[in-house]
Parts: sequence; structure tokens; C-alpha cells
Amino acid sequence: WDASRKTVIENTRLPLPGADPENVTPLPQLPEPLTEMAGVIIGEKIYLAGGSHGNGATKTFWSLDLARRKEADGLEWKKLTPWDGPARTHAIAIAQHDGSETCLFLFSGRANAEGKWVLHHDVHKYTPSKRQWTQLRDIQLKGKTEPRCIMAGTGAPWGANHLLVIGGADGKRFLELTGDLPQAEKLKILTTHDGFSRDVLLYNCVTDRWSLYDSFPEDRRLGSETITTGSHVTTPAVRWGDAVVIPSGETSPGVRTPNVWQFRKRPATHGFGTANWVVMSVYLALLLAIGAWVFRKGKTADDFFLAGRRIPWWAAGVSIFSTQLSAITYLSIPAKTYSADWVRFLLNVGILMVAPLVVTFFLPFYRKMKGPSFYEYLERRFSRGIRLIGSLSFVLFQLFRMGIVVLLPGLALSAVTGLEVTTCIILMGLLATAYTVAGGIEAVIWTDVLQTVVLLGGALVAFIIIAGEVGGVGAITSAAAEQGKLNWANWNWDFTSDAILVVFIGALITSILPYTTDQANVQRCLSTPDEKSAARAIYTNAVMVIPVSVLFFGLGTALFIFYQQTPEALGPIAKADQILPTFIVSQMPEGLAGLVIAGVFAASMSSLDSSMHSVATVITTDFLKPRLGDRDLLPIARWVTLALGVLGTASALYLAQQDVKHLWDHLMGFIGLLLGSLFGLFTLGIFTTRTAA
Repeated sequence: WDASRKTVIENTRLPLPGADPENVTPLPQLPEPLTEMAGVIIGEKIYLAGGSHGNGATKTFWSLDLARRKEADGLEWKKLTPWDGPARTHAIAIAQHDGSETCLFLFSGRANAEGKWVLHHDVHKYTPSKRQWTQLRDIQLKGKTEPRCIMAGTGAPWGANHLLVIGGADGKRFLELTGDLPQAEKLKILTTHDGFSRDVLLYNCVTDRWSLYDSFPEDRRLGSETITTGSHVTTPAVRWGDAVVIPSGETSPGVRTPNVWQFRKRPATHGFGTANWVVMSVYLALLLAIGAWVFRKGKTADDFFLAGRRIPWWAAGVSIFSTQLSAITYLSIPAKTYSADWVRFLLNVGILMVAPLVVTFFLPFYRKMKGPSFYEYLERRFSRGIRLIGSLSFVLFQLFRMGIVVLLPGLALSAVTGLEVTTCIILMGLLATAYTVAGGIEAVIWTDVLQTVVLLGGALVAFIIIAGEVGGVGAITSAAAEQGKLNWANWNWDFTSDAILVVFIGALITSILPYTTDQANVQRCLSTPDEKSAARAIYTNAVMVIPVSVLFFGLGTALFIFYQQTPEALGPIAKADQILPTFIVSQMPEGLAGLVIAGVFAASMSSLDSSMHSVATVITTDFLKPRLGDRDLLPIARWVTLALGVLGTASALYLAQQDVKHLWDHLMGFIGLLLGSLFGLFTLGIFTTRTAA
């Protein structure tokens, strides 16, 4: 096939697994006989839509919950509210994630209304959690003046938020065959029909836009060397591993085929680019140079743990901000806003509410500690056992976190650079471990400052590029507002959703925990010359959050408008968090793209170096120092840091082989469990003078 094709389409034979009668479970009959329906499975529910019962098309919409198989009342088909549109047969139904949840998408079809055939080109979406139908834009390619019918076609989910719709009939020949043409003319149409549409369409479930993705290969009608056929209709497309399989079907009116086709995504032929690799290599080498430079200055354990308390307040503040701005955050905020709205904006600005509390009540106690571990306060206030429990809670949290904060960005970076995921993980792990072991907290802070400048600069340039392409900031704002993309609050009392009160409480909790219980953040405050500088560092971070949050949320909205206007520019992506790296590599100038992607690498390393250094500090000072006495802790701290770097890298490599779909959600649960308990301990000690058992 031509190298420009985006899919590999091949005629194939696939083995069918043997059916085991003991594993076949009969399901209840439909409430009424139907044919020519469309259906999907979402979770454990089967949904069937449309179809004909012999008297024409219907608007039936049924569901069957397979999760009720073991319940006493058993399985039962339930009639649901249908879509707000005409009845239909020969529709296409596909289940795919729309950015918030997996939904049912219903396309096209036809119906006979009062003796006249009507061809549909509308699109409807059913959201299971809301039990609600939404009518979307008609099926229409960019630059085309009329929508198109794709009845009887087939399709499947493709990537994170796209649908692959293959072929289908536009209905023009069908109208001729069912019209008043003489029989001889109808026979001529049937015998010379060159097959159904070979267009392979791509539908973006987030932007609600269509593009022409590929072409189904031209085949020959069986028994003929001259008459061609098109794609297969009236047959399902089935996901089979990383491929889509189309078995048999009809290739032109009345002509069946025994062929089975398999679609596989063709490996990317474009590289990362020489200029990008050069810039990225220079940038990563600069990080190592910072570690080597600091290594020459660090002579004592105090230098390694607290940089001799000589870090400027502004650098400490930027480093605190960088610690909170992991690569996951950098990638996920634009990705979330691209697919949703600004409801979670308040989560990012919660630090403005808690910064005065931290500076006024918590910081004075932490600055009184002589050692680098602020868990020393728990021993002074309660007992050594409580201190060790607090330290162990923090260590467990960070050990779980290290693998995830390296793996998840590694998956996105692998997709855009062409490197294997394992290569990305090892590269980030080696570099972060090298400069952290060499330079300690000072190297960590100064590399944080550098990567923050690069990341924010890259995000700003990306936004400027998009604004220039779509008509300016005003065009982005007006188009986004019309579609509800700038909604920042859900004014309801549904505590299972992102209601305003839920987000507000979440903002307070998620903001105060890292600044009162996380050694990585507090250690940066302790590395400044005095309490006044530490307070400035915290306020610096708080002030940075507002404009940066506006930038990141605005970038996600801008990406939505850009890909809505240029749907052909975005092919299927494996994971939603790849949307920003994909834009950077495909739309930003070469060299600049390499610098920003290098910054994403550095952000991942920043998360890893912060974790390994803070854990090394806690292990060395809280657990080992009492046993070692007055021995020099610097070499021991470096060996512990090295071991943690190896452990964090190894855990990311292990997780890369597992199902990571819900790992970040689990991490958020650990934050609430471990850091929440620590916050309770510190609050109890600071705000009370006596504790009852």
C-alpha cells in the first residue's frame, strides 16, 4: 500500500476460539421482534436502538443489564427514552469515550415515511450516567456544503476519543432502485454498481467534527475482473486487540463477500526531527551540568539536605511551584479542559486561601526545627513513635508516587518521540538520579527553576500559535463560550459530581495538605535563610498559580477550538493526555518543540528528584541518624538517594507492564489517607496544648 496511508488494511484469516457450551448463557428475548437494529455494549449493559418490526422503522431503545444475571429477578429488557429525532433502520451505533465518560453514538440510517424513503445524516449521543440524549452536528466533512448519509456502514472506537466509520451507503443509488425507473435501468444499476463508499471517516467525539482519514482498498466482485466493489456494509466492525476486524458483509447492492478485513494503525513514519533531538540533548545535558556545578559546592550533609540555607526566596518559591506542577499536571490540565470545561479551575487556586494559614500558623513551628526533617516536630510535641509513624506515612506515599509520576508522562512522551516507554523511563530515572545524588536539594531547586521557565514558555508559545491560527484570543473566547467550554462552576447540590461546593472543599484540602505535611515542600522553605524568606517563597508560589492556571486552562480550550476548526490535523491518540505533546510536535517549529518536550521530560524528573531527595532526607535523619550517632551523613544520604532513584525507576518499569488505567485515582486516595492523617497530627499539635486518649 501507498506509504501515505494511515492504516494498514489487509485481507486476513483469523482463528475463531472454540465455543464452550457450558459458558454460553441464554439471554431473554426482546419484547418485540426487530431487525436492522444498531447496538453497543457499555460496561455490562447492552443497548439496542432503532430497527424494523415489519411495519417500518422504529424509535425503540432497549437496554439489558448483564450485571443482574445472578439476581433473583434475573435479566430483563428495559425500554428507555429514545433520541429526539426520526425513527430509523440501518443506523450505526458505536460506544466511545467523549472526554467525560463512555457514551453511545448513533449515526445516520434510513426510514420510509408515508411511502417515501428518507435518508438520515444526523448524529445523536446517549450519556448513560445522565440517561440523556444529545443531538450533535450532522455528518459533514470540512469544506463540504451538504451532510452525508452513511447508512448500513460499520465502525469502531479508534484511539482515546475517536471513532472510525468505514464506508456506508450514501443512499443515492438506493433511491434510484426504489424509485420509478424501468426494471431494465434498475438491473443495469445493480450489475454495474462499483461498490459502496470506500471513504474511511474519522469522528472526534470531543470536538464533534469529521475528517477523511483513509480509503478502503478497492476490491473486485467475485467472478468478475472488471467490476469493482467498495467497503463492506450491513456487518459489524469488531475490536480485536489493537486492530479492527470487518467480517463478510455486502459490497454492493445484493452482492455479498466472504472476505474478512483487518485494520491496524500504521506505525508513524515521521521522526522526532534532528533539530528536536539536538535541542533536547543539550537541555538534558544542562541539567547534568547543574548537578556537577552544585556538587563542587556541597561539602556537608547540611548542604545536601538544606543547601546551607542559602537558597533565595524567589527560587524556593518557583521550586515549590514546580514540585506541585508535575508533568502529569502539565499534560492533564490542558487535556481535561480540551475535553471538558473550567469547573476544576478552583482546585488550582486553593493555595490563595490556605497560604496565609500556612505562613501564620504552621511555618513558625517548622522553622524552629534544627534538622532537615520537619517530622522532628512530632517527636518534640508527642513522642518519637509518633514521629516515626509520620515519617513512615510520608515514605510510603512517596514510594507509591514515584513510579506513577514517571510512568504516566513517559507514556505520552513515548507516543510523540518514538522512543519506547521503557527507554523514556530509564532516561528520566538515570538523569534525575545522577544530578540529585551529586547536588542534593540545591541541584533539585535550580533544575526546577529552569524547567519551570521552559514549560511555561512553551505553553505560552503554544497558545500564541493557536490564537494566530484560529483568529485571535477573541475568536477562541467567543467560540468556547457559545459551546459552554468556559463554564467554571456547577451550581447544584449533587455531591457525586463537580458541584461548586465539592470543588471548593476539595480545593481547600488538596491545597493545604502538601504545604503542611509534605517534606518535599517544607524542605524548600527550610532551605531559605530565614522565616521571612520562607514566607515569601510560599506567597511566590501562590501568586504564580493564578496566571499559570489561566494559561493551562486557556491552552486546553484553545486546543479544542483549534482541532474543531482543523479536524484533519488530529489523528487518533492512544491516551487523552497525549493531546498537548501531539500538538507540540506536529504544530510547533522544530527545535522549539524539542525544547518544550525536553521540559516535559524535566518536569517528570523534577517529580522524581523531589520524591527521592525528600524520602532520602527522612530515612537518613529520622531512621538512620539515631543509630549512626555523629557519623558523617553525606555519603550515606547519597547512597540512600541512589537506591531510591533505582527503586523509583524500577517501579515505573514494573507499572509499565501493568494496567495503569486507574493508578492516578489510587494515588489520590493515598494522598487523602496518608497526608490527611499527617495533617491531623500537625494540626492537633499546633492548635492544642493537651490531647486526650
